[in-house]
Amino acid sequence: MVGSSEIILHNATNRPPVDFQFLTVLNLGAGVMNWEVQVSELWIIVSQMNGQDDQPLLIQADPTGLPVGVYEGTLTIGTTRAARNGPLAPASVQETVTVSVILVVLPVQLMPVYLPVVVR
Repeated sequence: MVGSSEIILHNATNRPPVDFQFLTVLNLGAGVMNWEVQVSELWIIVSQMNGQDDQPLLIQADPTGLPVGVYEGTLTIGTTRAARNGPLAPASVQETVTVSVILVVLPVQLMPVYLPVVVR
């Protein structure tokens, strides 16, 4: 259903969220699958919080206000999928997948400055 079980992101305290990873939600069963994402920490940024069937998700972390260190959170994807037809089959199937998200906040990074060269 999901492409990875752990995501590790790196960001400096003085930079906007630049590191990212993709996570793919896949419907490997029959019928339409609706899904919803829940995050355990406010610093976890997800491009889309709900959807239907196969979708790529962009996962980022916002280090704003966090001191240098390592932070852990989770991203939980809950799905509801229509089950197969039949007299004994359930109307829908629900599944949940949890992905660990690790954020490494780095110290302030200086940005390179390129100056023009003047020759006299």
